[in-house]
Amino acid sequence: QMRFEYHSYPDGIHEIELKGKSEEAGLDERFRDDVYIVCTMDKSASQIVLNCDATFILNLECDRCTEKYGEERSIEFKVVKVFNKENDDPEDIMKLKDKLN
Repeated sequence: QMRFEYHSYPDGIHEIELKGKSEEAGLDERFRDDVYIVCTMDKSASQIVLNCDATFILNLECDRCTEKYGEERSIEFKVVKVFNKENDDPEDIMKLKDKLN
């Protein structure tokens, strides 16, 4: 799983880069090689907003000849975490794996 400890960052805007093997990120056989995620994190005392771009190689198969090949793809996604009394745990970790499935 690709993780980072957001509580170690002060309030403000931060650029975060994550890189990991697709299988280590919990992705299935449709993905191969490394997954790169670049996020802009806007952190305040009440919330975290992550605007992310993920780039990865997707395993594909030609419809005509059935030859397998890899193609680079990318997606954009946003993650918002709002803090309140119930979930303001300093050990909480952001998990990005589910956003790639």
